[in-house]
Amino acid sequence: MDCDADTLRVAKIEPKDEAQSPHPQHERPSSVSLQEPKSEPDEKIMPASSDDEDSASTSPPPHKAFSYRNKMKNMKDPETWETFTQQVLPLLDELEPECRKMASSRKLQPAVRKAACHWLQQIRDLRERAERSNQTIVGVLGNTGDGKSSTINALLDEENLLPTNCMRACTAVATELSYNHEDDEENPYRAEVEFISRDEWSREVSVLLRDLVADEDMKMDDMDPNSDAARALAKILAVYPSLDTRTLTESSSAQLVEHPNVRELLGTTKTVKAPSASEIREQVEPYVDSNDKDDDTAAYWPLVKVVRIFTKARVLSNGVTIVDLPGHQDWDAARAAVASQYMKACSGIWIVAPINRAVDNKTAKDLMSNSIRRQLKLDGAYSALTIICSKTDDITINSAMESLKGKLCKETMQAWKDALACERRIKALEKELLALRKRRSATQALGSAGSRKRRAKRARTEAPSKSRATAVSHEPADEDAGTEASASKFDEKEQELYDWKLEKKELMDQVHAQCIQRRNELSREAVKRHLAKSFRDLDRQDAAGYEAQTDGEPRDYEDMSRQTPVFCTSSHVYQQMRGLLMTDNDLTPGFETEDDTEIPQLQDHAQKLTEELRVAKQKEVLSGICQILNSVAIWAQDASKSTVTIDSATLTTSLQMFEANLKADGQSCIDRLDMEAQTKLYDGLTRLTSTATTQAGIIANKWQSINGGTFKAICRRGGVFKHHDFNEQLLEPILNGISATWDKFFQFNIASVLDGFSVAATGRLTAFHEGIVEQLGDHDFGELQASVQLDQQLKLHKERILRLAAQSRADIDQAQKDASRAFSPAVEEVMMPGYQRCAVEKGKGMVKRMRAMIQEHIRKNKVQMFRSAVKNVRHSLEQGTKLVDDNMTEQIKTIAATMTDDYMLALAERQKSAHLHEAKFKKEVMEVLETAANHFN
Repeated sequence: MDCDADTLRVAKIEPKDEAQSPHPQHERPSSVSLQEPKSEPDEKIMPASSDDEDSASTSPPPHKAFSYRNKMKNMKDPETWETFTQQVLPLLDELEPECRKMASSRKLQPAVRKAACHWLQQIRDLRERAERSNQTIVGVLGNTGDGKSSTINALLDEENLLPTNCMRACTAVATELSYNHEDDEENPYRAEVEFISRDEWSREVSVLLRDLVADEDMKMDDMDPNSDAARALAKILAVYPSLDTRTLTESSSAQLVEHPNVRELLGTTKTVKAPSASEIREQVEPYVDSNDKDDDTAAYWPLVKVVRIFTKARVLSNGVTIVDLPGHQDWDAARAAVASQYMKACSGIWIVAPINRAVDNKTAKDLMSNSIRRQLKLDGAYSALTIICSKTDDITINSAMESLKGKLCKETMQAWKDALACERRIKALEKELLALRKRRSATQALGSAGSRKRRAKRARTEAPSKSRATAVSHEPADEDAGTEASASKFDEKEQELYDWKLEKKELMDQVHAQCIQRRNELSREAVKRHLAKSFRDLDRQDAAGYEAQTDGEPRDYEDMSRQTPVFCTSSHVYQQMRGLLMTDNDLTPGFETEDDTEIPQLQDHAQKLTEELRVAKQKEVLSGICQILNSVAIWAQDASKSTVTIDSATLTTSLQMFEANLKADGQSCIDRLDMEAQTKLYDGLTRLTSTATTQAGIIANKWQSINGGTFKAICRRGGVFKHHDFNEQLLEPILNGISATWDKFFQFNIASVLDGFSVAATGRLTAFHEGIVEQLGDHDFGELQASVQLDQQLKLHKERILRLAAQSRADIDQAQKDASRAFSPAVEEVMMPGYQRCAVEKGKGMVKRMRAMIQEHIRKNKVQMFRSAVKNVRHSLEQGTKLVDDNMTEQIKTIAATMTDDYMLALAERQKSAHLHEAKFKKEVMEVLETAANHFN
C-alpha cells in the first residue's frame, strides 16, 4: 500500500525568511529567493530510554524536533554539506522496513497505515532526489586566435589538451569538457566523438551537391577557391577522397550516405581512453583535424557533431562542464545553431577576447555581437555573463608607455625615465668598450711588428752600445705596462656596463609589471563601461520600436556592468609557472605568483557557479529527511496519556478546508500567470504580427542587392548562410518590438506573481496552525507532546513553499529560453517551399526570377507565417506554465498529506486498543529515532 508522489525538485536558491508583503506597484519585485529563514535555534530530538518489553507503553517521548540547522550553522562548503547528507541518508534504509511493516499491518488503524504509506513514498522521492546529479554548463565564446583554447587548457591545468585544429574545421563542432568519474587509474582521460545521424548527413550532402552544380557552365579547374562551390568540393572530397568531381556530381545523397567511408560511422559515438592528455589528443585529433591530406584517407571532421573530453581536472570536479564554442565572428549557420542551443542550457556565458581589444575604445564594444546581446536579453541571462581579457603578458613596453601616457603613477614614470637614462649610458659604454677593444687590438698589432724588427736589427749589429742595449731592454717592459693598464680599464668598463644593464633590467621589470597591472585595471573599466552602454543602447533601440511598452522600470545599467565579472588572464605565464610548458624562455616580468595570471581566480569562479546549487540540493534532501523523522516522532510518542486532543471529525474538516484553500492559492497563481502572459505578452505579439506583415515586403526588397550566387546559396540553406539570415530579418519587427515587453514580463511580472503565491501560501500555513492552537481552548499548545515537532514541521513546509516558488521561476526561465528560439523555426518552415523553388532555378534570368519568387511567396504566406511564429512562442511558454502547474499541484498535495498525517496522529482522539497495537511498532521506530538523534545533535 503505497502513496503516490512526484519527484521532489531541485531548489536553485535556498529559502529565505517568511514571505514579506507584496511589493509596491512601482518597486521592482525581487525574484523569488529561497534564502535561509532567520529563526530561533531549533531544538533537537533527544534519545529516549527503553521500557520493559512487555509494557504496553513505549519509551519516553522525544520532546525535541529534528533539524539540520544548528548542526550545519555557518557551513558554506558544499563538500561539508554533501558529507553530512551521506551520513544521514542511511537512516532512510533503517526506517523503510519499519514503515513497510506498518503499512501492511491490519492491526493498525487506517490513519496510521496511510501515514506509513506516505512516509514510504517520501523515502523513495528523497533517494531519487539525492541521487540526481546537478550539471552546470559554462559556454566559452571567442574568435579564432583570441586565446580561448589556451585559456581553457590553463583552466584544466593542461598544456594543450584541446585539439588545436578543431575550430578550423568547417563544421559546427563543439567540444565539451567534463570530469571523468570512471575509476580507471591507468586511463584518467576519456573522450567521446559523436557523429551526426544519417538524416543529418544526407541533408548536408544534398546542399553540398547543389553547391557543386549551381553553375552548370563552370569548370572545376577554373573554380574560385573562395567560392561556395570550391568550399563544398573541399568538404565533400575530404570525406570521399577517392571520388572525382564528376562522380560526385552524378551521385545522389542517398548513395553517398551508404558509401563505406561513412556508413558505419553515421549515428554512432566513438569512445577512446588514454593515460595522458597528449595521447587522448592524438586519438581525438584525426576526427576533427581539417588539414589537407596528401593520401586517399577519408577525413571525418565534416561528420562530427560534438566532441566530449573527460578529465580529472580539479576545476571540473564539482559538476562544471566547460563547452568550447566558436566566437560570433566564426559563426556560419550551423555554428550559430549549435552555439544558440548550448547558450540555452548554460549557467555561465564566458566571452574571451585579447586584452588589447578590450582596452581599445574602438574594439571593446565588439566583444559581443548584436545577436549575442539580443539572445542574452531574450534569455534573461545577463547575470550569466563573464568577460575574460586574455594574453595579458602580450605587451610591448614602448607601445604601452605611449598608450598609457598620463595614466601611470609618478614612480613608474620615473622608473621609465631612469631606464631610458640607463639605456643611454649603456650605449655610451658600449661605444667606449668598442674603442678600447680597437685600441688594444692595434697596440697588440704594433707590439708584434716592433718585436720582429728588433730581432732583425740585433741579428745585424754584433756589438750594440751599452746605452742602446739598455734602452732596448726597457722597451718591452713599458709596452707590457701599457697593455696591462688598458686591460684593466677595459675590465672596469665591462663591469660598469654589466651593472648598468642590471639596473636597467630591474627598472624595466618594474615598469613592465606596472604597465600590465595598469592595463588590466583600465581594461576592466573599459569593458564594464562598454557593457553598460551596449545594454542601454539595446534597450533604447527596443523601446523605440514599440511605442506602448516603454513605461517599465529602467535597469541600473551601471550596477549590471559592475556585477559582471571581468578577468585579465595570462594562460601562457600560468602554464610556465605550473611547469606545463616545455620552454627555456624566462618568465614574463610582472608575474610573481600564479594569482597574478588570474587563472586560479577564474578556476574558483567556475567552481563557485555550482556551490549554491550543490548546497541547495543538500538542504532540500536534509529538510525532507528531517520532515520524515519529525512525522514519525509525532506518531511514536506515547499519546495514551495525552489529554490534549481534538475531535477527529472537526480536525478532518479543518484539514480538508486547509487543503482546499492551499490548492486555491496554487490555482490563483497559475491563473495570474496566464492572465499576465495574455495581457502583457500575447496581446503585444498579436499586434506586432500586423507590423511584421506590413514590413515583410520592404525587408525582402532589401535582398535585391545581394549577389545572385549568394542569394541562391541562402535559399539552398533554408534562408541562412554565412552572416545572412532571411528568417531573422523577417522577424525583426516582432523581435525588436516585443523585446522591452518581453524583458519586463519575465524580469518583473513573473517574479511578482510568484512572490504573491509565496506570501499567500506561507500565510495559509501560519493561519491553519494558529487555528489549531485556538481550537485547543483552555489547553496550552505547549502541553501537547508533539508541539515542538509540529512547530518545526511548519517551518519546513514554509521552506518547501519557497523552494516551490523558486523552482517555478526556474521552470519559467527555461520556457523563456525555449520560447525565444521558437520564432525562427516557424518562419523557416513557412518559407521553405519558396526557398526550395529558388534553389533549383537555372539558366538565363534566374536571379530575377528567384527574387520575384521569394517576394511572391512572402506576399502569399506572410500572415500565416507570423501567426505561426507567435503560436510557437505561446506554446513554449504554455508548456512552461503547465510544468509549473503540475509541480505546484503535486507539491501542495504532498504538503497537505503530510500535515494531515501529522495533525491527525498528534491531536485526533484514538481508542486505547489502538495504542496497544502500536506499541511494538513504536519501539522499533524509536531505535531508529535514537540513532538519528546522534547525527543531528
